[in-house]
Amino acid sequence: MQVLPDRGQSFRIIREDNLLYVDKTEYIYNIIRNKGCFFLSRPRRFGKSLLLNAMAELLKGDRGLFEGLWIGSSDYDFKRYPVVQFSMAGESGTPGELRSLIRGKLHAAAKPYGMPLFDGPPSAMLENLVRDLKAAAGERVAVLVDEYDAPIQSKIGSPAEAEKIRLVLHDFYSGLKTLADGDQLQILFVTGVTKFTQASIFSVFNILDDLTMNPSYNAVCGFTAAELEAILGEFLPDVLEHNKSLGFIPSSASEDDLKRMIKDYYDGYSWDGRNRVFNPFSLVKFLSAKEFKNFWYSTGTPTFLPEFIKNRPLEYVSSETYPLNEDNLNAVDVKELELAPLLFQTGYLTVKERVDSQNYMLTGPNLEVDRSLNNSLLTFLTGKKSAAVERLSSGIRTALERCDAAGLADGFSQILGWVTHQQHPALEGVKHAVIYSVLKSLHFNVKSEVSEADGTFDMEIFMGRGSVYVCEFKQEKFKKKRGESDEDAVGRLLDLAREKARSQIIRKKYDKRLLKEFKTVKRIAVGIVGNTNVGAEIF
Repeated sequence: MQVLPDRGQSFRIIREDNLLYVDKTEYIYNIIRNKGCFFLSRPRRFGKSLLLNAMAELLKGDRGLFEGLWIGSSDYDFKRYPVVQFSMAGESGTPGELRSLIRGKLHAAAKPYGMPLFDGPPSAMLENLVRDLKAAAGERVAVLVDEYDAPIQSKIGSPAEAEKIRLVLHDFYSGLKTLADGDQLQILFVTGVTKFTQASIFSVFNILDDLTMNPSYNAVCGFTAAELEAILGEFLPDVLEHNKSLGFIPSSASEDDLKRMIKDYYDGYSWDGRNRVFNPFSLVKFLSAKEFKNFWYSTGTPTFLPEFIKNRPLEYVSSETYPLNEDNLNAVDVKELELAPLLFQTGYLTVKERVDSQNYMLTGPNLEVDRSLNNSLLTFLTGKKSAAVERLSSGIRTALERCDAAGLADGFSQILGWVTHQQHPALEGVKHAVIYSVLKSLHFNVKSEVSEADGTFDMEIFMGRGSVYVCEFKQEKFKKKRGESDEDAVGRLLDLAREKARSQIIRKKYDKRLLKEFKTVKRIAVGIVGNTNVGAEIF
């Protein structure tokens, strides 16, 4: 059984130590054969660095590392080229520290070739290094830049700081454009998480051919179902027995059952809306640990993301319910961030389908991401610890599965009470986002602000097995009649709000389309009075 490379080993170490490697060399061959300048965006921990590392070894002409792989039996000639490879990851707090970091990386890239490199503006250092390497080798140079956007990603929650970092990167990357225009480069390949707009960094990268949404490169990173099937044969029996022995899955579960669980938990990423790939980092970690955990998510959610969502709650709940144009989906402006493109590029949303040649529908990729992101968001919005949030979320799941209107109302009331005690702007929007996040954390397929011919209703909840809920929320301000007790006033207003929601569902026939598509369609009318009083009716 091959050993799993679960510690971020380089391509050379993986091959020399006979660790597991999923062959992506046909993709690399096609990229190198086409020459030119390329860009690829994928989420963090998705195999970009290993791809770039393998490309570097191939361009250095080391045929032995590729024996037994697709490219080893191809017509590739393994010609040697000078390679300048560096990653922009690292601590770079101030603009001055970032310039020092870049200089250090360039010195490290020059060292294997014994090239003297004198400190100066980073763009000039890069240009001098490439020109000297070309002159010495008599061949054009391959430049491979990994995580080009890492310095600005670390500042994206602070626009003023991000702008300072952007200017440094803009100046540095202008050297790459100069080199490409001067015919110094055999290939330029740049990877990152976010593609910043023409107004930001990419104005100097208009020479790049963007492979991100190219269907031919959908699986250049990540594991396809076929690749996973080839891997699982070795590992699946041990994983199955381990989970059975601990009671994590039923003793009657088969290998096919386990495969479906793995698919639900780690599959689902797509950039063409048709073909899906597994998160490679999570999958390798899972096969090593033999247990379902949120490996990718636990390596670091951007700290700015919950705060960003908190200030745009209604944008968050609708971020997967409308088509996004490819131009908007594929670019982020550091000065004017939009949530859906940001969630897509950082891996929290993926392409569900292509609506047409330029528009896409988004969705959460899998159980790992849905549960983790929304549990984290709930913890942030409510100020409660994750264990308390998970207990309450489970209670809401049970109420939905049992069609328990009173239990559902109690759960919504409690979680809205948690939000009320936080000082959030746009409180009503935050309440909507919290309810949505609860349902998403339970991995229900939820759509918010659903448009129909006769209007828009608040929420669809798909329960599986052909069952769906149609939800409408109505809120009434607390106001007593003369001589009325607080309790009576709340009861009267809850009935009023609930009846308004019920009447609207019936009058506008929100369930008309769903009755044709689903075996079981139920309706939830939710009334809210004040901050925490909730009544629900399931009919």
